[in-house]
Order: sequence, then C-alpha cells, then structure tokens
Amino acid sequence: MKRNGILGLLTDFGHESYQIGIMKAVIKNISSDIDIIDITHDIRPFDIEEGAFVLYKAALNFPGGSTFVTVIDWGVGTSRKAIVMRTKNDMMFVAPDNGVLTVIGKHFRVVEVREITNNEFLYSPVPSHTFHGRDIFAPVGAHLVLSTPIKAVGPLMDTYEVIRYEEGHFDSNIIKGKIIYVDHFGNIQTNISSNVVKDAGLVHNEVVKVKIGSKKFKMAFVETYGNVEEGKALLDIDSSGYLEISVNKGNAANVLKIQDKEEITISK
Repeated sequence: MKRNGILGLLTDFGHESYQIGIMKAVIKNISSDIDIIDITHDIRPFDIEEGAFVLYKAALNFPGGSTFVTVIDWGVGTSRKAIVMRTKNDMMFVAPDNGVLTVIGKHFRVVEVREITNNEFLYSPVPSHTFHGRDIFAPVGAHLVLSTPIKAVGPLMDTYEVIRYEEGHFDSNIIKGKIIYVDHFGNIQTNISSNVVKDAGLVHNEVVKVKIGSKKFKMAFVETYGNVEEGKALLDIDSSGYLEISVNKGNAANVLKIQDKEEITISK
C-alpha cells in the first residue's frame, strides 16, 4: 500500500512545549507536503499505558497507509532502542521501544518490527542525549511517509518491549476492568470493550452497581449523556467502542473523586 502523506503525532510534551514545533519543523524540512495531525500532546508525563491506549483509539480512525510518531520517552539517551512497527493495514509506528506500542501490537496484526540504526535518516549523525523526538523519531517518520522502505531504517527485531496490559473482561457475573484515561471533560475511559458489555447482557437504561476502588455507586447504562438528568453519573459506550463513566454536564473524575488507574467492577 502506498503511503498516504499523513503523519499522526502523539507526545507527553504538553501543548505549550516549543519542542512540538521543533519536531514539526524537522518534518516539514524533509517535505512540506506531509500532513501532520496532532493526536494529543497531553498524555500524562511518562505514562506509557495511557499513551499506548490513546494511540490505539486514535489509530482506529486513520486510513491505512498512515504513519505515526509517538514520543513518551523516559528512557531517552539510554540503551533503549528506537523502533518502527508495520501492521497489516500498512500503518507505520515510530516510537521508543518501551512498551508504548503494546496495545497497537495486541489489536493490529504486526507484520514486522525494525530497530532504527541507519543514521542516514536522522536529524544529525550523532543524536543528542535528551531529544530523540527531534533527532530520531520525527525525521524517520517523515522519511517513511515519503515511502522510504521500512527495511532501510535498520534490521528486523524478533521481539519488542511490552507493558502489562489486559482488556476488561466478564467473569462470574461481574464486569472487571480498569480506568486508563480521563479526558478534558472529566469523562473516565476504561479498558472495557463494548463486546464485554454485550457479553454481560447490559441493556440501555438499566441501573447497575459500579465499584471504583473502594467507592460504590449506582448508575444507569445509557446511550448518551443527555439520557440522564444534569449532574447525574452514567455509563455509556464511547465513540471508540469502550465503556466510559461520565456526568451529564459535569466532570465525572472530580464529582466521583476518581484516582488514576483504579480498578472498576460492574454488576447487576
């Protein structure tokens, strides 16, 4: 499949960081025709799991042949490898080898993974010790968008780093999962897919028991936010097909006093 000219960019730099602009400048210096799409730069610093999950949810909406550069890189300048992953739909993922491609690898069929060793595609022959987003990932991503063969970046790898990541599941009449991400509106996104909800037999407008950490609630499972009264908590399936907890016209994370990465169970 021919590359489509699109490069998706995801980092934990924060939108105020000038380093994002530098990475884009490096990409545009290689080709001004590359279409850069900012997925987000507000992944929590160093949060590999959150970044891996958000990258996957975003990639679901990109056309085949897209290229991605992901920089959540607490190991920059160490012995950790820089890699490119190609998937069955001919997407390319350029990232540090620290587990940030775990969810992509789990859900997309991986065709090959290569270590980036060819200095020809780098910003400079000797990368800095602190900014591989500029020196390695952005330029390699740009060259791949321009249809540079993946084999040119370096040798094949037999394995790549993965983090411990499990999808939510239904067991003994209980849905079990975990909070992965809280968005700008305070919607609490989980790793519980719509298939798990279907397996559990939840139907719309049904009120269920929800336990988050040690806190217990009762919420309605509904189609959308406006199906409950303003200020009330609810469960719904988000636009990517995963269960989320929300408050109609409110911030669920604040209202429910949710902590990061808490376990969640749902029962009738």
